[in-house]
Amino acid sequence: MVSSLAAAWTRKGISRSSVWATGLLLLVGFLALSPALMVVYASLNSGSPMRPGTFTLDGYWTVFSTPRAVDAMWTSLWLAVTRTATSVGIAAFFAWVVARTDTPWRSFLHFALAVRMFIPSLPLIAAWMLLASPKSGMLNVWLMSLLPFDGPIFDIYSSAGIIVVSTFGAVPIWFLILLPAFTQMDASFEESSRMCGVGSVATFFRVTLPLLAPALFAVILLSLIHWLETFDTEIFLGGPAGIYVISTVVYQYIQQSMPAKYPPAMAFSTVLTVLTAALVFIYWARIASKQRKYTVVTGRGYAVRPIRLGRWKYVTLALALLYFFVSTVLPASMVFILGPFMKTAGVFAGNWFTLEHWAIVTVPQVRSALMNSLILAVSAATLGAVLYAVSSYLILRTSFKGRGLLELVTWVPYTMPGIVLALGLLWVYVGTIKLPFIVMYGSMQMLVLACIIKRLPLGVRTMNGVTIQIGKELEEASRVHGASWSFTFTRVLIPLLWPGIVSVWLLTGIFSVQELVVVLMLYGVDTMTLSVYFFVLLGRGMGFSSALVIGMLEFALIVLFWLTAKLLSRRVGASGGL
Repeated sequence: MVSSLAAAWTRKGISRSSVWATGLLLLVGFLALSPALMVVYASLNSGSPMRPGTFTLDGYWTVFSTPRAVDAMWTSLWLAVTRTATSVGIAAFFAWVVARTDTPWRSFLHFALAVRMFIPSLPLIAAWMLLASPKSGMLNVWLMSLLPFDGPIFDIYSSAGIIVVSTFGAVPIWFLILLPAFTQMDASFEESSRMCGVGSVATFFRVTLPLLAPALFAVILLSLIHWLETFDTEIFLGGPAGIYVISTVVYQYIQQSMPAKYPPAMAFSTVLTVLTAALVFIYWARIASKQRKYTVVTGRGYAVRPIRLGRWKYVTLALALLYFFVSTVLPASMVFILGPFMKTAGVFAGNWFTLEHWAIVTVPQVRSALMNSLILAVSAATLGAVLYAVSSYLILRTSFKGRGLLELVTWVPYTMPGIVLALGLLWVYVGTIKLPFIVMYGSMQMLVLACIIKRLPLGVRTMNGVTIQIGKELEEASRVHGASWSFTFTRVLIPLLWPGIVSVWLLTGIFSVQELVVVLMLYGVDTMTLSVYFFVLLGRGMGFSSALVIGMLEFALIVLFWLTAKLLSRRVGASGGL
């Protein structure tokens, strides 16, 4: 009886809200699809967003006939594969160490391996430039003074440098994604294998890895997509060595050519989008749409018993601590302790300590960039969290006929690397749609919109993970007692969804503070952010130490977001509602 009344109420409520649901589908569809479609259109156009031209295939001819462009495509592919192998391999190993073994200090290792993702990436790249530059890097100078080497030992401006620094940045992300899969896997499978006389190594390859194959396959695909679109490491470490990937070549076509070469840039962007779209389709077909088929945790109960490594547990502990020191402590010490306080970055001669670099905080342009970063992050996080939560609700908790299409559309931005998304938005809002009373080019509205669209797949997937865990009984009980749909959503569902909403708000805010390539392509004179200011300082050789001060301001914003998220979670948890 109660179920039938709730179902009737649901049909009635949804029918009343179908117009709004359809409107949301159209809105999300336009936001996600319009940049992608405009990139394809622009790749066949001889003009620019401001002055569209005629149909042409010159852009594609340039891309596939220019040796430099072809080399960039090849470099992008092999760097993506190599960095996927290193980052996913290291992340999987440490996830196994923390979740499945009796290695000491596992709680600390969990923190140590994850904390790096909360430090802005640009300052860490600059720190490695100070540490491992072939001519004046602190590590090279120190080791050459101790060891009989005639030349530098490390060269950060190389393919190896790009791979190492990129791997350090990605391991925390893949580690956090893989850790639940290792933690929740039923240990009885491994125990049964060992009871049958199979050794630990054979058990790992024959039992553990096959059980984890879906999670590993998903992370491998996500990693390949991520490495095909990255920009910051390649532009700083690859540029001086003449190493170019698709994203850096597209940037040079637009920002470093006079006039801007839009046809080849847009054609290259289309090629990059096709590559990432193919990987997203594989992920969707093999993983996302078949998650329920991969079941290793059942209702019969399971136990996670750590694997006894014997003396090897101290080896795994030493490896984890060594990795933590090299990947996080060493560069972070340059960012927070040494770099901003050295007269000459990387030089300890004489009275090296100084506070003169902190004078940059008083520069009006820096204060404006700080405020712009805060406005961008708060706006994108708040508006994005609302959009992601409502989209997730429509996909999972309603009978709206377009919910399957809505879920598919929310994946589209993941097929567009940041630089492609930015160019697509330029063509949409500058070359095609002229909004009344709003100049979108270079505006804060454009930056906020871009950050919301870029995080749409992550935001909706994160909210899906929370929404799907909430039973329908409380919602149905509220409806049976006569509560309206809006009351039920705001007073019952949102408090239950609040931890997920706060998490999405925090992640979107942190990523928006650090966003570089999208903002770099779209910002105006009055909308420069801290990440762009950092890029300008470092790119023009205007001082590592001053740039690291900007990096510390970015970190301060991230800490502010984290503290605000903790406060929001506690207040709602204490009050029991909004």
